[in-house]
Amino acid sequence: DGTKEFWHGVSVSEDGRWLLLYRGLFNRTDIFVQPVDRATPPVPVVTNIDARFSATIISNRIYIKTNWQAPREHVMAADVANPGSEHWRTFIPETDDTLADVQFIAGKIFARYLHDAYTMIRIHALDGTFERELPLPGIGTASVSGYWSRPQVWVSFSSYTHVPAVYSYDVKTAALTELRRTPIPLDLSPYESTQVWYHSHDGTPVPMFVLAKRGAARDGAHACLLTGYGGFNVSMQPRFSTLYGLWLEAGGMVAIPCLRGGGEFGEEWHQAGMRAHKQNVFDDFIAAAEWLVHERWTTPRRLVISGGSNGGLLVGAALVQRPDLFAGVMCAVPLLDMLRYHHFGLANIWNEEYGTAEDPGQFAWLRRYSPYHHVADGVRYPPVLLIASANDARVDPLHARKMAARLQAASRGGGPILLLQRSAAGHGGAVTLSERIATTSTEWAFLLHCAGLQP
Repeated sequence: DGTKEFWHGVSVSEDGRWLLLYRGLFNRTDIFVQPVDRATPPVPVVTNIDARFSATIISNRIYIKTNWQAPREHVMAADVANPGSEHWRTFIPETDDTLADVQFIAGKIFARYLHDAYTMIRIHALDGTFERELPLPGIGTASVSGYWSRPQVWVSFSSYTHVPAVYSYDVKTAALTELRRTPIPLDLSPYESTQVWYHSHDGTPVPMFVLAKRGAARDGAHACLLTGYGGFNVSMQPRFSTLYGLWLEAGGMVAIPCLRGGGEFGEEWHQAGMRAHKQNVFDDFIAAAEWLVHERWTTPRRLVISGGSNGGLLVGAALVQRPDLFAGVMCAVPLLDMLRYHHFGLANIWNEEYGTAEDPGQFAWLRRYSPYHHVADGVRYPPVLLIASANDARVDPLHARKMAARLQAASRGGGPILLLQRSAAGHGGAVTLSERIATTSTEWAFLLHCAGLQP
């Protein structure tokens, strides 16, 4: 297929006999299997189904993880000689938790799940029988690595208050032994991460991780950083961040909601925050801010928000919809003109997530929230730092530039409205370490200042 928007990939089975060939988009994957010697043509495993698929070959069996007919994902299996979907049989059925990935290691199958956005790992035998859960150091994010034919199992783990560490796991004794902890000079023992639930504007319960000092009083005095993403099936899992640690040490707190549009609760949660339902994401985020104020964690004078890429769209929408609710906004490499975004670079590949203004019906829902088109003259907008990268091949810097100009012209009595365009950077940020340090320092000094904290 010559479709230029497809991503392509290839992997080799551990025994060196088979090639797995991939092509796809965000929400669709085609898979083909072929002998490594290419003695025969590729055989389709799955094609032309709007669902995500991945595959592993072990001992002449192919195992397919997919959200097809299972919004929270399951695993199917077939003989590699007959890999088509008509031959698939359920191997690990769908559960109430979201199946994030499956690893075949040390003769066992490690199924990693998201349970309320944090990791649980369940171990299965090769016949699919559940054996036990893998013990983890706490509520956090973990992954498993190793080889099917070797006994070593490595587990990586971190959380908001647990620095990244690597463990070995013994499949015979079920013992988890720490091998190495990342030497980060931060003492986060005075702080804790808790998961709370709040209701969005339509009554939907949404989980949120709150990082604060142990025993912190709810007196409305805390400087709070609220951040999120809410799109493309991306899950906000509890991972360690030195920047969050520094924010806590400066006297602030951090809140990270698991917004609709993400993958925390499977494909239904994702679809509830995409295309015509994108406003749900912004409603979830604004409701999180309102909950933090109502629960007397913070006030709008000390509440700042940040986000990048699709998260930049998130905070841009929150800014124009509720300018009264925030003390500062850091909006990095954002999408903000949702009527013309698809004309620039490779951005048309996001049509399946957002929709396109070329379609009259989709134009209507994009126009209802497009941040650039909802900047209003005479409004007192809070301080805003818009960040663009001159070499961004994913999100054109014109979004940040246009938004900065529009806000500067419209805002009355608020601000300042600032634009930082990085000349030697792409979508992922600065290229060199010195540039990355300078950019990060600027971004976080802005947020600290807006929230009333000292670095």
